[in-house]
Amino acid sequence: FPRSYTPTQMKKEIVALLKALKLENKKVLLVSDDDLVLRASNNVANLTLRANSNISVYDLLNTHALILNKDDVNKIEEELK
Repeated sequence: FPRSYTPTQMKKEIVALLKALKLENKKVLLVSDDDLVLRASNNVANLTLRANSNISVYDLLNTHALILNKDDVNKIEEELK
């Protein structure tokens, strides 16, 4: 997502992404260390928010879909080493 987005614009993009992926009625885990993403998606239905350092096995097992970007995957891999 562009850094120039406001939280409201970002929330609209997140909702549009969930609709495009047909995930609007499913449990989704969004993993990000980006404060803007976390703030913008705070009140989106069926969306659980976690920072990279706060992901648990329960979170992963209790979701239908996982959304994260490549940078977040790299950070998680570094923490697991």
